[in-house]
Amino acid sequence: TLTAMSLPDHDLAFAVGSGGQILRTTDGGIAWEPLFSNTTRGLRSVVFTDEDNGWVVGRQGTVRYTVNSGDNWQTKSLLTQRNLNDIAFDPTSDLFGYIVGDSGTVFATTNGGTTWGNPVLVGNSNLGNPDKNWIVCDNTSTSPYYGNCYTQWDDNGDGNRLYMSTSTDGGLTWSNRAKTTNNATGIGGQPVVQPNGTVIVPVDTANEGSLQSFRSTDGGATWSSTTLITTISHHTVAGGLRTGPLPSAEIDADGKVYVVWQDCRFRKGCKANDIVMTTSTDGTTWTKVTRIPIDGTNTSIDHF
Repeated sequence: TLTAMSLPDHDLAFAVGSGGQILRTTDGGIAWEPLFSNTTRGLRSVVFTDEDNGWVVGRQGTVRYTVNSGDNWQTKSLLTQRNLNDIAFDPTSDLFGYIVGDSGTVFATTNGGTTWGNPVLVGNSNLGNPDKNWIVCDNTSTSPYYGNCYTQWDDNGDGNRLYMSTSTDGGLTWSNRAKTTNNATGIGGQPVVQPNGTVIVPVDTANEGSLQSFRSTDGGATWSSTTLITTISHHTVAGGLRTGPLPSAEIDADGKVYVVWQDCRFRKGCKANDIVMTTSTDGTTWTKVTRIPIDGTNTSIDHF
């Protein structure tokens, strides 16, 4: 299972996932090659600050970095066994970076990752039972909220209530947790930021039966009600593998949001999953779900 992707330029991209997977393409996704990550732990996030320098984080405190475009990966120890879920670097300077982990933990660096400080707790530690947190920073210099960072999680002790928190000072402090306007529940949200500063968060409903989204147009001061994107049809993968139709979201330079997940709606009898996609330019109106044609619909190959 692949969980995250980073695109340093149009042709060069990296994807990470379960079992320590790191994949690289240098031809815009036509061909992908596996890279040696020196870990078998699941990787949850990847970021590159340029074509050469990149970082991945994952389960049980796993941190790896490269200075040669993924040819070699080195270990960085944060002295934690908490799962690390996302990593981002400040758009004003790649010296400033942030890693978020379980229990609302945030690690920060001010020297490009040479050292990482003690963890900062989000939202005055009033997090409930946080699950699947994800972080993003506004990296468009013309945005009215340039430099803001946003982290999202759900409280699985409160029916998967959705929460957001915002930092306006490079991750040193974070706002109190904020709900959506309709007090929504959900799981697996991934915030992205448009060039105009609008934050869009695609996220599953709590039972993973539908895909929804919400947004902020005021720098994280308030968060809208959720909008239903589509229902989800999900095939249980064979072999006892733990998979689910949680969304993976990315955004292009023009602010168009792409969301993909596993779904069986295009297979007769829901006998296998495809990777499917929807897009939006505003976070409220979404395109019709389309199938990514990795192979034919008459095959028994499962994609997840």
